[in-house]
Amino acid sequence: MKSVGLLALLLFSTLFVAAQPLETANLIVVRNEDNGKMNILPCRIYIETEQGRTVVPEQVTVFDLSGKPAGNRIRSGFVYLVGGDTAKYILKPGKYRITARTPIVEQDKYLEEQNREWSSEVKTFEILRENIKELFVFPKSVEAFYSGGWKFSLYPNED
Repeated sequence: MKSVGLLALLLFSTLFVAAQPLETANLIVVRNEDNGKMNILPCRIYIETEQGRTVVPEQVTVFDLSGKPAGNRIRSGFVYLVGGDTAKYILKPGKYRITARTPIVEQDKYLEEQNREWSSEVKTFEILRENIKELFVFPKSVEAFYSGGWKFSLYPNED
């Protein structure tokens, strides 16, 4: 009986490993919780190869604040995150560029006097085979007030 269980485990393990690309790495993008209305405004995450080709998020999972998969966050060409979300990408090793944006129509009139798309600077990063890279995205702020826009950090706290 034990040998049947071991054989089944071995077969399942082989199938699971075969389904995963051999040359991959993980990118984790975290959007911490924000204050008030800012927490629910979507932040679109775009990733491009070094050559400028959009990375279509086929192998990405978004988790909400409770750690459960968050449905309906993956779009064609981007993933969107709200406060407390984490996106886990499976990528090929290489150099990438990442940006964060929120179009005017998705800002729900928050800071409407600006009347402009919120965006981050382009952040370039390299990810190696079997590596895990973690990036944090924050809303831009001046002193204690949100100012529109996004920024990336390697650290969980802005400071």
